[in-house]
Amino acid sequence: MTATELRSPEQRLVELLHREAIRDVLQRYSYGMDRRDQAVLQSVFWPDSVVHYGMFRGSGPEFAKFILPWFEDMRMTTTLHMLGNVLIRLNEPMASAETYFQAFHCAPDASGIKRDVFVAGRYHDELACRGGEWRILERQVRFDWFRDFGDTGDWATGTYGVTTATAHIGQPNEAPWSELRSRLLDMQPSG
Repeated sequence: MTATELRSPEQRLVELLHREAIRDVLQRYSYGMDRRDQAVLQSVFWPDSVVHYGMFRGSGPEFAKFILPWFEDMRMTTTLHMLGNVLIRLNEPMASAETYFQAFHCAPDASGIKRDVFVAGRYHDELACRGGEWRILERQVRFDWFRDFGDTGDWATGTYGVTTATAHIGQPNEAPWSELRSRLLDMQPSG
């Protein structure tokens, strides 16, 4: 018999609920990055957390304060963080996770020409459950590859008939996201 088979159905259900709560933390991180939402980013890290992120090393709350102005300084108009394989190992009240990511960034080069850059790697996380809430206690980002395309598409001309004239082209922090944000994250709309 395996260790999983030796646990009761109730124990297995609790484990699944913990895993889903951890996945929610990981996905809220991507949401906070792409929607430029500092409150959401703050909510995924414990105050005593540590983040190792290439160009940043410090606490999770410090990272949340650092990254959004950094996006502005880099003049990034769009980011899209997609999560792939997620491997979680529980050892309550702690958990370890490795999550594959691909992150799209649109920002101008030194001469001002917009370009598309993809970065991919893995988030290595140690998470802690405190008071029934999972958050990241330590994050190390491992970069595996990147691709700088040197240019970008133009929504004015679009693709496959989708243009600024025929479709809604989203922006990171636009007003329609406020109501959706409050429903998705169970939070008050940001002002």
